[in-house]
Amino acid sequence: MIEIHLMTAEHTYWKETISFAERCSWRAGPFLAKKMQENDFNEWERVCAACVDGEVAGFSTFTERDELSEQYDFTPFIGFVFVDERYRGRRLSERMIQSIFSYAKELGCEKVYIMSGEVGLYEKYGFVKLGDYETIYDSIDQLFVYNIDGENPDWGLLKHLDKLHTTGLGVVRIKRNLSLDAEDVVKWCKDKISSPQAMITRKGKNWYVAAEGMVITVNAQSYTIITAHREKGKR
Repeated sequence: MIEIHLMTAEHTYWKETISFAERCSWRAGPFLAKKMQENDFNEWERVCAACVDGEVAGFSTFTERDELSEQYDFTPFIGFVFVDERYRGRRLSERMIQSIFSYAKELGCEKVYIMSGEVGLYEKYGFVKLGDYETIYDSIDQLFVYNIDGENPDWGLLKHLDKLHTTGLGVVRIKRNLSLDAEDVVKWCKDKISSPQAMITRKGKNWYVAAEGMVITVNAQSYTIITAHREKGKR
């Protein structure tokens, strides 16, 4: 029998999960075990345990922050996803992630993030890659986002950030309108569009992205960044 438990320190499987994490084959396991021993979690954060026939077989976490550099505002995160080799193939990772999604929805979260070096894994669960971001370990890793409420108007744009481009005239127009000195205008626009504060709306043939007092216009069919300008009254 498979059971998924979202736990705080008082849970029956808390200590067993600590022991499992300490001796597991993943080098991050002991780090999580220490974090659990110290109960280094806030009130709403949880450790997720996947159990098979009463034995802990995997774990994950749901926390405010993970390995993403603190210069970014994305939150909350699924982290420490691990399943013991003996139990792989039983979709335990998927079950843990789905349980966390349900809990996140109860908390009122609109989006959930995860960082991973895996290619093609978390996309199967509905995650969309936002890009490559700096971690607290001075490395670069992939950042993925999942929309708790399913498809919405901004998802079509976020799912295809890799298709964004602009023209030479677009570069000139954007730099002039924003007094922008960024060398890579497309990357700059991608960063603004994928930021947690961005508000994306679809009107007719275009997406309009409002972020940090600016509006970026993207053609919804060609993914061409047409222009960007400051909102009225914003400098």
